[in-house]
Amino acid sequence: AISATDRGLLYGDGVSEYLRAIDGEPFLWDSNRERLRVSCEALGLAIPADLRERVVTTLTANDLSEALVRIVITRRNGSADDASGSTPSKEPEQTVLITTEPAAPLTEAETAPATLQTVKTKPIPDDSVPTRANTLCRLDRVLARRELIEEADEALLLTREGTVAGCAGSALVLVVEDAVRIPPTSGQE
Repeated sequence: AISATDRGLLYGDGVSEYLRAIDGEPFLWDSNRERLRVSCEALGLAIPADLRERVVTTLTANDLSEALVRIVITRRNGSADDASGSTPSKEPEQTVLITTEPAAPLTEAETAPATLQTVKTKPIPDDSVPTRANTLCRLDRVLARRELIEEADEALLLTREGTVAGCAGSALVLVVEDAVRIPPTSGQE
């Protein structure tokens, strides 16, 4: 159960990471964990040491070997000195939520390129919310998905400068020379 006063719910004070499970194992775990670490660090949160085991336990409990997994970590409480609750606690309790949903096994037909549509909605700027952190602040993505025409699979967001920022509802994953690439955790190319 998530408290109605959880800061992730009230303020978007949390992070999330989506990943794929294949054969009951988190795919590209090290890369996804690193992205989650960077996100947690930006908000002053910690990754539980047993997080991978929690993911596998959740997959097993739901009898899923092929799945989409969402990990959410929130700062459960605010500062006791702040009546509004907007001040983060220096020693936060955390909520860790892991959800899974069945996914079809990957096949050639299912890995066909998606149809992208560039949308007018712009991503939240770097100087507002750290964009390298996958925070719970996703209103820009919700609005981008609302713009999609029926033929498009996914919304592609561009920065104000016109560079690709990412997709609204999916991770931008590229296959280059038979290698899977996900967005880096820093300014690396």
